[in-house]
Order: sequence, then C-alpha cells, then structure tokens
Amino acid sequence: MNIYTERRRLSWTFRILNSRMQTLSRHWHVGAFALVMVIAAFLRLYDLGQGHPGLAIYTSISSHAYKSFHNWLYPNMFADGSILADKPPLFFWYQGLFIALLGPSNVAFRLPVALAGICSVALVYVIVRRTAGTPPALIAAAALAIMPLDVNYTRSTFIESVTTVTMLLTAYFVVRAVQERREGFYYVAAFVLGLAWMIKLWQGLLPAPAFALIALMYRWQSWGAFIRTGVTGAGIFLATAFWWPVVVWLTPSAYESVMHADNVWDMIFGWNLRERFGELEYGARHRQDILWFVTGPMAPYFGVSLFPAAAVGVVAVTVALWRRAVAKIAGLPPVIALRESRVWAYLSFYTDEPGTQTSSGDTKDAEDSVSQVTEMGILWVLWLGLAVIAFGGANIRLITYWVAAAPAVAALTGIGIAAIPSLLRIGGLTRWLAYIVALAGSLYCAFVYGKTSHVFGINAGLAAAITIAVMASGIFLYFHRRPFGKNVATAAAVIALSVLTLLTSAVTLNNLFNPRDDTLGRIGFDMVPERRLPRTEPSERESELQRQGAMITAIVRVEPEELDAAMEYVRQRRGDSRYLLASDSYNTGAFISMRTGEPVLPLYSEYQMDNLVDGAELNRMIEDGDIPFFLTVSYLSEMDFLLYARMYSNSRDVTARAGLPAEGEYRLFEVIRR
Repeated sequence: MNIYTERRRLSWTFRILNSRMQTLSRHWHVGAFALVMVIAAFLRLYDLGQGHPGLAIYTSISSHAYKSFHNWLYPNMFADGSILADKPPLFFWYQGLFIALLGPSNVAFRLPVALAGICSVALVYVIVRRTAGTPPALIAAAALAIMPLDVNYTRSTFIESVTTVTMLLTAYFVVRAVQERREGFYYVAAFVLGLAWMIKLWQGLLPAPAFALIALMYRWQSWGAFIRTGVTGAGIFLATAFWWPVVVWLTPSAYESVMHADNVWDMIFGWNLRERFGELEYGARHRQDILWFVTGPMAPYFGVSLFPAAAVGVVAVTVALWRRAVAKIAGLPPVIALRESRVWAYLSFYTDEPGTQTSSGDTKDAEDSVSQVTEMGILWVLWLGLAVIAFGGANIRLITYWVAAAPAVAALTGIGIAAIPSLLRIGGLTRWLAYIVALAGSLYCAFVYGKTSHVFGINAGLAAAITIAVMASGIFLYFHRRPFGKNVATAAAVIALSVLTLLTSAVTLNNLFNPRDDTLGRIGFDMVPERRLPRTEPSERESELQRQGAMITAIVRVEPEELDAAMEYVRQRRGDSRYLLASDSYNTGAFISMRTGEPVLPLYSEYQMDNLVDGAELNRMIEDGDIPFFLTVSYLSEMDFLLYARMYSNSRDVTARAGLPAEGEYRLFEVIRR
C-alpha cells in the first residue's frame, strides 16, 4: 500500500468519525435524557419490595377490585362490598390489576405508582422541551427525577403520583393543541382531565385554570369557534368524570355506607372538598401561615427540592410576560422562535457583563432569550400558585398534597436555571431582581440544610459557602468586575445550583438507603430527621391533633410478623362470627382485611373523630356474637372514653398472649360472651 492510498484511507476514516461526532452533537440530548430516565427509574424501583408500603386503605380497596364485578364497580375497603370507598375507582382498577397479576406483595402494591412517577419525569421533559427548549427540559426532568418529595411518594401506595401523571398528560395535549392549532387535542385533554378527576377528584383539577388560561392566551380560532370548542370539551370532561358517581347514585342499595360521607355526592362535595379544605384538621403540629410548606416543619423535605431555583423561574416567566404585554401594547409582534443553540450558549460562563462591553444588540438577544425560554411558563407559575392557595391554606396540612405541585416546581427550576445567564445580561431591575431571588434562595438553602446537618455533616457548611459566593458575585456584578475575564456572577450561580443539586441528591439517597420504619413520617414519607428545638408544652388542641395523627399512622408501626401471629390467634378463636374483629379505625381495619381477606368492622373514624356504630347496635352485635375481638390503640381512651370503656367492659385483654407487644400501641381484647 503506497503512502497516497494510506492518506486517502485515513482521510476517509476521519471524515466518517467527524460525521459521527456531528451526528452525536446534534442528538446529544437523547443520551442526556436517557441518563435522566435511568436515574429516575433507579430511584423509584430500587429495593421496591422492602419496607412498609404506607397506609393500607387504598391497597385494601385495590386488592378487592378484581374479586368481583361488584367490588370493581363499587370500590370497597372490605371483601364483602359493604363500605364504598371515599375516592372514584380508576386508581383502584389500575393498582388492582397489578395485584391480580402479581399477587399481593409490596412490589404489586408499589410498582404501579413507581411507573407513574417515571412517566411523570418523561412527560415533564417532553412538555418543557416543546415550550422552552432542550436545556431547560433536561434540567426540569433531572430536578423531578431526584426530588425527594417526588421520589418518596412514587415509592409508596398513595394516589397522588398517578393523579400527577394524568394531569401532566392533560398539559401535554393542551400544549399540542396550542402549538399545532388542532382543536382535537383539546378534546383529548378534556377526556384525560376527566380521568384525573376519576382518580382523585378535586386534586386532579388543580392545574385546570392554567390550561384554560393557556388556551385563551394562544387562541387562534374566532370567538364563536373557540366557545364551541370549550363547550364540547366541557361536555367530554363531564361525561368522563361523572358517569361513575351517577351510576353509584342510582344504585344506593349496592352498598351499606360510604366512607366518611352519607352518599356519593356528599363524598365528592363534602368529605373531599368542604371538609378536607375547610373544616377538617388533624396531624402533627405545624405553622399556620399559607407558606408553611417552605417555612414550617416540612421545610427540610420540600425545601431541598430546588425550590429556590423555581423562584428564579417565576422571575423569568414574569419578565417574559411583561415583555409580551409591552410588545402587544406597542403593536410590536413578539418573537416566536429561538434556536436551541442560542439558549444553550447563554448557559456559558463567558457571556459579557452588562454595563461594560455588552452591546445593545446583545442585551436585546438576552431579552428575547428570556421571553422564548419562558414562552408558556405561565402554565407552571399558575399551577404552583394554585397549589399554594389550595394546599397552603387547607386545614389538613399534608405533605402528600404537594406531590401534585412537584412537576411545576421542576419545570420552573429548569426554566430558572436556563434563564439565569440571560437575566443577568439584561441589566437594570431585571438583573437585580434575579440576583436578589438567587441570594434569598441561597440563604434559604443554608437554613434548610442546617436542619439536616447532623445527618450529612457538611450540608450546612456547603450551603453557607454558596451564600458567601453568591454575595461576592453580587459585588463583582455591581462594580462590573470580570476577574480572569470571566462572568463571575453567572459562574457562581451555575456552580451554586450544581452544588445544591448534589445536596438534594444526597437527601434523596439517604431516604432511599436508610428508610424509617414508619414510612409515613408526618403523615407523609420517609423523613430526614430534623434537629428539634426546645419549645413550650403543646396545648390541649395540639395534643389532640397529635393523638389523632398517631392513630392514623399507628398500623404502620406494628411489625407484620407480630400482627400475623395475633390474627392467627384470633382466627382460631373467632368461631362463626360475622367479622374477624372490630377495629378502632378505617386504617387499622383496612390493613387487617388486606392481610387476612376477612371482613373487619371499623368502629371509629380517625379522620372525623366520631363513632361509626352507635352504642345500641354495638351491644346487639356483641350479644349476637358478630364481634369476637376488638383491636384498638391505647390512646383511643383519651379520644373517645365511652367507646373504649364499652370495649373494655365486655372483654379481656389478650394482647401479650396473642403475640403483640405488651407495651405497644395496640391492645387486643377478646369479647366475653355472657
């Protein structure tokens, strides 16, 4: 082979390699997205069969869904179909299918929720990429993938994660309808929103006003056609959402009662709306202000979810909307397209500093960048704002609610991080507003991580160092200094967010590898223990709420082996009684029924703190031999002394004999037939 031929071969090889590299550079986001999805799947599927799956009410209902057509149509806590569930059936059909196929196990209980969580990460990426570009989409998907709030709940049996993925699917079709100007996608979105209602009622409608606003802002039809589309979509939603309540309403004899309600309409508009968001109150002590989720005892769990970066995203969206309004008033059409390469370029550390070498053209490019990266960001801002109003102001302050807001936080995080360099380039009030929000976020993170420093040691120190770095960058920003010729302010912001991301990942991994026995935490999820500060003794009302919260979660603090041994003791001595036993609460009864397959009679509503069976009826069932045993927490005596006394006076304590801890929370009483 001569040298000329060898050169041609090498030249051909290099051309092929160069072509491959160019192809890879054009599709770099595919590999990055795949990596994000691998991380999301690992965090949600790791060791899924171990640990306690959470409260048993929903799992018990799902486990009965495919045992009969009656229990499929009328989701029921107990196998006998006596008590209608307090939620529509769609989640129970979904989870129940896994239980029917895989058998009752932790994997079958949790896998459907985990898969929904993984799909949510993918949908956030797809939606943000369609509306803001690839870099913000990747950041948003990564933020949701590692968010402790989302990871913990998508590893449990709660309904929220399945509701969330359905809301995201609705958002996807709304965005497609707007971008492609196809009204058919609105109809699909209305149908999917009806499914969200069929999963968890009002929570499924959380972002609905945001969808309506997006449709109005980007209306392309005439007003007449737009109204017709809206009416048709509303009809599709109502048909999808309300066919099941109507069927239940028309067949009230198919079940004996409804959980927490008098009938199906009271369950929808009473228990799940008026009471949950107005009158009802229970759980651990917490702050009463509307921002309790970031300032109160939940701060270590919600605060580590890159919430400060989402606040920067809110600033970016606000700036974009302001520019859009100004352009409309001035009669200037806003820019409607921006190459992704330009957005990516703005993430560089080497952008010009405003006020020095920056030209007016560069500033205009930065302003256009913010506008286009956040073109439909109002969707996420309104979504998060509605969550603050609905959940922050609710009397029942459960961290579970906030899973529905996690996609909005993640999307705004992606938008915020991608827009930081451009916000700092614009100059003036916008630049300083973005900087102040970033500084406040750094201080907030130092406060939040300080509460968990005894777990990770260096967290508070790193967060404090980040705050100092951001403050120093502000000084350089003010005096237009460029050490080493670089934009220090932008570099500090990006590095700070990178470090905070690592700390957030550390919290998630700690929860993953060191789960608590009580996976509900403060009626929520695996907790990073928080440093407790001394305070005054709780008031009587606070103590009552604590007892109520303890009663709701008591069943998850019992070792399954001990409970199974006690239930075997009960089985051998129950005779021909109608019920295996009478339980003090819905949660306890559901868990016992799920593990034994036997009917259980709940006597007390731990949510409404009221008797479910009146005294005369209870006495009759005791005399007839329908109830052979009582299983109750000891502090029921402080919550309802008469009910506890009625149990105690008709029975003998066999707690230790049955295999339950003598000093534990539960007492097992055997009824004495007279």
